[in-house]
Amino acid sequence: MKIGQYLFNQLNIYLHALPTKSSHLKRIKFVFVMLLFIIHSNNTLANQVDFKKVQLATGNDYFPYADKSFPNNGWSTEIIKAIFTQLHWQNKIDILPWERVRILTKAAKYDGAFPYFYSKQRAKDFLYSLPINVLPFNLITIQNSAIKSIKDITNKTFCLPRGYILGEKISKILKPYKLTFERAKGIDGCLKQLQAGWSDLSFISGDFNNKTIQHYYRITAPYNIIKPSLSHVPLYFIVAKQHPQAEFIISEFNKGLQQIEHSGKKATIDLKYRSWLESISDLNNNNIKEKILEKN
Repeated sequence: MKIGQYLFNQLNIYLHALPTKSSHLKRIKFVFVMLLFIIHSNNTLANQVDFKKVQLATGNDYFPYADKSFPNNGWSTEIIKAIFTQLHWQNKIDILPWERVRILTKAAKYDGAFPYFYSKQRAKDFLYSLPINVLPFNLITIQNSAIKSIKDITNKTFCLPRGYILGEKISKILKPYKLTFERAKGIDGCLKQLQAGWSDLSFISGDFNNKTIQHYYRITAPYNIIKPSLSHVPLYFIVAKQHPQAEFIISEFNKGLQQIEHSGKKATIDLKYRSWLESISDLNNNNIKEKILEKN
């Protein structure tokens, strides 16, 4: 409990204990209670107004949304920075393993984290912003797999990177197929599991193609990215519910997001990344590397 709230409660209890037979004392009591209420309200407002600096967390290897080897650390990261710049809030973004991002943000050690799917499980602990990106969610297998479409995945083994939770929409789509789930370290770990035959399928952003997978994860074996996308899944900024300013941060964040949408700033960022992804789709591995370095 904040000190201002504590003092307000204690003094209010004390004032209620005073004799109230005298109209003079009643007036004094009323004045004191109103003054304390004003002080408490001003302190609460000041705490929100002064909250202009945030420390955020995200992970790595989440092409092209959060990745330290990409321009401005990825598409989502650039949008997040633009939002807080619009709000005139200072921001610092730490890149950590995804499981640590979740644990530390849940404990309110960080003021927010991104980008995340929505899930009912996660929503018990976090508030969600408006969507910042939309991810094309595709199934992926090794190239010579018998799996050619979602109709072929019943009773198969699905590799899911540690720290990842499938969103409600995807979970609902996959539920009828009675999949067995295995875990690996990162998406690259799942891709290696597919090659080793330990898992039958995994998922990947539809922004990838075989050439970008081979360069990005340094894996030469070809894969089959199953088209069309299984779904298009929104990605969000999240804040722990136990954070003392959780609702204020989310509210201000959403205002900033709407402002950069109305100004065209977000559309400019989105177009830049879409154009960049298209520009590397037909390049060979060496030229992809040059394109990434050129953007940094």
